[in-house]
Parts: sequence; C-alpha cells; structure tokens
Amino acid sequence: MALAQTLLVRFLTLGLNVLTGVVVARYLGPVGRAEQAAILLGAGLFPFLVSFGLPYAVQYKIRTDPNRASEIVSAGAVLSIAFGLLACVSGVFVVPHMLGHYSPSIVFAAQLAMLTAPLAMLYALLCGILQARHRFRETNFTRYAMPASTLLILLVLVVGHALNPISSAVAYLATLGWAVPWLWVKVAPRLRIAGLRQATRGLMSYGSRSYVSEILGTLVAQVDQVLVIGLLSPASMGLYAVAIGAARGVDLFSGSTVAVLFPRAASLEHAQIVELTGRAARITAAMLLATSLGLIALMPLLLPLFYGHAFKAAVPVAQVIVVSIALNAVVYILAQAYMAAGRPGINALIQLVGLATTVPAMLLLIPRYALLGAASALVISTIVRLLFLLACFPIALSTPIPSLVLNAGDVVYVRRSLARQMRGNET
Repeated sequence: MALAQTLLVRFLTLGLNVLTGVVVARYLGPVGRAEQAAILLGAGLFPFLVSFGLPYAVQYKIRTDPNRASEIVSAGAVLSIAFGLLACVSGVFVVPHMLGHYSPSIVFAAQLAMLTAPLAMLYALLCGILQARHRFRETNFTRYAMPASTLLILLVLVVGHALNPISSAVAYLATLGWAVPWLWVKVAPRLRIAGLRQATRGLMSYGSRSYVSEILGTLVAQVDQVLVIGLLSPASMGLYAVAIGAARGVDLFSGSTVAVLFPRAASLEHAQIVELTGRAARITAAMLLATSLGLIALMPLLLPLFYGHAFKAAVPVAQVIVVSIALNAVVYILAQAYMAAGRPGINALIQLVGLATTVPAMLLLIPRYALLGAASALVISTIVRLLFLLACFPIALSTPIPSLVLNAGDVVYVRRSLARQMRGNET
C-alpha cells in the first residue's frame, strides 16, 4: 500500500513538474530558462555536497536501533542545521566561480538562493525520519503539495506580468518555507541532550561511509549541467534543462520504490536484502522499458507541443537522456542493497567509477557533438556504473548477481500482492 501511494504521488508530482516546466519555458524562453537553472543550481547542489550522508544514516540507525530513536533524531536535527549553514556559506563563495558566463544580477540571485540550504537539509532529514517510521503519507503529501504551490505562485506571477528568471526561482525555493515547519510538527521531535554525543558518533560513523557515495552521486547527477554551463552558451543550457525535465517523465518508479525499499530492507540478512532488491529492480525495469519506448516515440510530438517550437532542438537530446535515466533508475534501486547491508562504501566506489567516466566522456564529446555529446556521455557513464555494481555483489555481499530479467515468480508475487491489497480494502 505504501508503494502504491508513493507511486501515485510520484505520478501526480511528475504532472505538476511538467506543468511548472512548461510555464517557465514558454514565458522565459531558452535563455531565461538557463538563467533560472543557474540560480537554482547551487541551492540544489551544495546541501547534498555537505550532507555527510545524514538522511540515510538517520533512517538506517532508527531501523537498526529503534530503542535510541529519540537520541538519533535529536543528533540528526543538530547536525542537519550545522551542515545546512556550512552549505550556505560555501555556496555563497563558490557559486560566482561556477556562473562566470552569467550577469551579476543572476550571480547575486544564485548567492541569495543559498540561504535556503539549511531548510533543504532539514527537509531531507525530516522525510528520512518519517520514512524510517513507515509514515509515507506525510512525506508523500509534501512531494506533491510543494510543486503544486510552485505552480500556483508561477501562475500568479504570469497574471501579474512579473515572471522572470529570478521570480520563477523564488517560486521553487519558497515552498520549503512551509514544508519544513509542517514536517517538523509531524515528526514532533523531542530533542534531548542525554545520549547526544553517542548518537552523533553513530550517525557520523554510518554517514561518513555513505557520504562519499552521496557526494559522488550528486556530482554524477549534476556535473553534466555544470559542464554544459561552462562549455556551451546559455541558450544551449536552456535547451538542455528542458531536455532533462522532459526526459524525467520516464522514471515514475525508482524514487517510490527506494522510499519503501530501503527502510524495509535495512537490518535484514544479506541474502534477503539481495532477493528483495533484485525483485524490486526487475519489476521496475520492466515498467521502465515500456515507459521509455513510449516516451521516446512520442517525444518529437510532446516536447514542442508543451514547451514550444523554440525547444524543438532539444528532442533528440531528451530521447538519449531517457535511456540514461531509465538505466540510472535500475542502478539506484540495486544500490540500496549495499546501503541496507551497511556497506555504503561500495556505493562510493560505484559512484567514483561513474564520475571518472562522466567527466572525461563529456570533455571529449561536448566540444564535438554539443548537447548530444553530453547526453551520450550520461548513457556511457550509467552503463559502466551498472556493470560495476553487478560485479560487486559476489565480492561485497557474497551473493550471486541478481537477475534483471522479469520472471514468472515476479509476476506471481505482484499478482498475489495486489490480491491481498484488494482483499484488505474490501474488509
């Protein structure tokens, strides 16, 4: 039921994100869309760069040591605020060097956007706590209410003829202002001083091992945009941002699956973890295959229809990125096996391999093939990470490599799960 609810929310959120992207793209154009992406880049990047694996660590520790949940939550809140302030200060100084091609007003707006970093850190922490408690309803609410709020603000700006790159960026960031206090009330943390030091050490022990994976994963996810901003024109970045936004429609499943999978798999035996993760990956991969083929076929029609003919050049780029996102979703799900088994360092190696592949591939392909080169580099990097991840199962967890081909047992499992759910609803 939790997975079904989360998947439904994911679908609603995707629709809302498409609508917000359409509004921004149509009213700002390629250059304006690029300026908005530049403003939001640091605010999205730096909180993850300095998170030190905290959201995952809190979930893992609550599941494996539930008797000390209050101390773990207290330590997580203190660390989250501290890391958020560190992200804010770091971003203010580094962002100007990342946005050398942009006007001083856009750079200054990007620096101001870094003030939301502590809120972003708290949001990730509070969602992790609720997911560890299997309270998915609250986190799911914010996941669709936040883009709905953004869309409402954007429409008000359009009506008031006040939509520009800076005001549209504010529309995206402002939602943290209500979501974080609302989640805080739902978590209702009882902050304690007793046991704080020990809980902090426990979080940092797991978090420091997952941090490398987290930071490398964020770099893998963001480095393409950083390089496109640095190597190509703002108009090209606008096309690339729209291509990424359109291609993300293929992945309705992985985020929902992981939100339920990780807290459920944490603390199980390795063989059980791999069995559960493998089945989740196979079912998700089958759905991704059908979704990807359909989206690739419809992309030449849908992208210009929604975003406008000014973005028609983004169609082939988006089609290639669809392949990368679908493969990355499978990697993301399978990687939860190492996180749940207390081996986040393996994920760090996987992400390091991906980063070591992405950067050279982009530096080689972007100057020659522009945006198609960037998209192709993402596909190459994701394939390399998937192969390396699969090869690590017998080495790190002493288990066979899970199959990625949907089998009859998976179909029976889904059918029985749906039947149980329907009987539960009837009663």
